[in-house]
Amino acid sequence: MNWSDLEWLRSLSSMPIIIKGIQTSEDARLCTGYGVEGLVVSNHGGHALDRTSGTIQMLPEIVEAVGDRAEVYIDGGVRRGSDVLKCLALGAKAVFIGRPIFGRCQWAVRAV
Repeated sequence: MNWSDLEWLRSLSSMPIIIKGIQTSEDARLCTGYGVEGLVVSNHGGHALDRTSGTIQMLPEIVEAVGDRAEVYIDGGVRRGSDVLKCLALGAKAVFIGRPIFGRCQWAVRAV
């Protein structure tokens, strides 16, 4: 896939588009430029890409790049409640949790 495929995807549905795997402010800006409604800051658990930064380290830069043009979610590295609070304090609208504890099950904690 490439960025122009988002236009094709948008033509198929009016549902919101959320992109997972964003790791840089540059990609976050591209997402908002193509009208993506949300993005997930994720390093895919750190196992797919060697030597990536932790998602919480990437989060502030990405939140700043996106501004209010899209919602920013985070996935990965969340092990306890205090991690959720840190992510929310750094600007995430939701924090995906649960895989280390519940196997394949995943939950989202959303800021209200």
